[in-house]
Amino acid sequence: MMTQSVKSYTNIPAKVYEHYNTRYNNYTYRLFEAKLLKLIAHSPAYGGHAFAHTTLNLLIDASLERSGATFYAGAEVSLMQLIRPISADLVALARQHLENFAPSTRPERPQSETDYALYEILYAQESVELAVCRTSEVHSWRGRVAYAWVSAALSLLHAAAAVLVESHYDSYPLEKLDQAMNSLRSAALEGQAQHFAFAADFVTWMRQLVKARD
Repeated sequence: MMTQSVKSYTNIPAKVYEHYNTRYNNYTYRLFEAKLLKLIAHSPAYGGHAFAHTTLNLLIDASLERSGATFYAGAEVSLMQLIRPISADLVALARQHLENFAPSTRPERPQSETDYALYEILYAQESVELAVCRTSEVHSWRGRVAYAWVSAALSLLHAAAAVLVESHYDSYPLEKLDQAMNSLRSAALEGQAQHFAFAADFVTWMRQLVKARD
């Protein structure tokens, strides 16, 4: 298990140590660590304990970056690039822990309408990622339906951001749209099994859903 408390890094000013150790929250760190270890236990492809060690080190480095350690500039970006493809829950837990040290630094507000829309979508994604994490912890059929709906919202946000960026191939936003619709279909079937009041024609349509991608 990683040692989280920072005592002596030669490149970090003393005031940064003090800020980090004062703001450190063991509960949010352990939540992230437990989720990470559970994921790698079920998916050996992630690289096992070596991957966990690297990820936890990046979380600490990102915490130091938020605490003011310029030596670790870019650590949070590296962390998110590493864990975003793995789990939205893990991203949300990382952000929850990092918020202990300082709020995320928002870029200057963009000038164009497209950039402004992307700016708002980005921060909507952060909130929805946390909602995905929270609903995943509700262990009931209602929790599963809520989780599917929130997951669909997150996929649609990714699709919306992608379609605004001209460099993205069409396949990426369509892939995210398919993911959203699959989540909605899962919710419809789960709700129907529990006699939730979906119209029969709606459930039939969801069952026969055609993919957006060829």
